[in-house]
Amino acid sequence: MISNSTYIGRGNSLFERFVTWACDPQFKDGLQITENTLIDIFAVSRTPMREVLQQSQMIGFVRREPNRSIELPRLLKPDMENLSCTREHLEGMLAMQVTERLARGEISVESLRRINRRMQALARIDDVEMLLLTGLEFHAELRALSANEVVNRILEQLMIRIERYRRLVPERSERAQQIVEEHEEILSAIESLSPETASRVARLHIHNARQFYTKMLDTVIG
Repeated sequence: MISNSTYIGRGNSLFERFVTWACDPQFKDGLQITENTLIDIFAVSRTPMREVLQQSQMIGFVRREPNRSIELPRLLKPDMENLSCTREHLEGMLAMQVTERLARGEISVESLRRINRRMQALARIDDVEMLLLTGLEFHAELRALSANEVVNRILEQLMIRIERYRRLVPERSERAQQIVEEHEEILSAIESLSPETASRVARLHIHNARQFYTKMLDTVIG
């Protein structure tokens, strides 16, 4: 039986609450659930719940079954790899565009530098959970600085689906330290005004994350 106790909210909107709930590792093998059950869990009326489910279906987060039940798909390594490979190409594009905008004098990357200094401080005190969340903030700021709304929207949707895998993998200090170092490499490449280098190191960062997740998922979902 699924109860409200399985959900710990991170956002205020119903969509954010639903995504956080659905990303719980207990659902790694998938879930079929009815709309009425979800209405009871989240204590909302049918219309807002249906809107959330439609939004979730549009980005591939859930599927509607022929009997109208809602399916949260099983987590699979090939799905994670496809999501990550797509993200790799898009993050490389963003890093290149941010570098080009910096070279034209359109933006400052001091916001990225501040985030990375905060990550370095968190690494020194070994606060892995907060460091990883701050790492997501780094990528969100990179998206904002690129001013590429099309890629930004696609990546936001990808990150929602990737979150299920991220929540499944135990936090590891060694990977957290690598993230700090890789973010520094991305930022240094951007500041050196080399779009090709920035793109390459950004893609390598996502590639390294994919290798780590693939290895970790072997022990979780096979």
